[in-house]
Amino acid sequence: PVILEIQGIATLPLTQDRSKGFADALKTYGFSVTAQQDAKFTVESGTQVASNLLQAHKKIDAIWNHDDDQGIGVLAAIKEAGRDEFFMVGGAGS
Repeated sequence: PVILEIQGIATLPLTQDRSKGFADALKTYGFSVTAQQDAKFTVESGTQVASNLLQAHKKIDAIWNHDDDQGIGVLAAIKEAGRDEFFMVGGAGS
């Protein structure tokens, strides 16, 4: 499957821990992250990063987004692209 991860700030220990936990959980089931990019926890960067990933991957099975604020931008990019073949999971609870 094509699994994308939209991180917060890649250099933060929090982000690194989330990414490691996600990768470890996927590995348990024989999966791995196809592409990963950080979005700096902002709506604007979430939109830009998601747009780039959506253009780069014509087939996507899942997106995991690390942050609610940037998730607003991610959802906007998904809607703008008219994509609905995958599910998106978000976190952080902000």
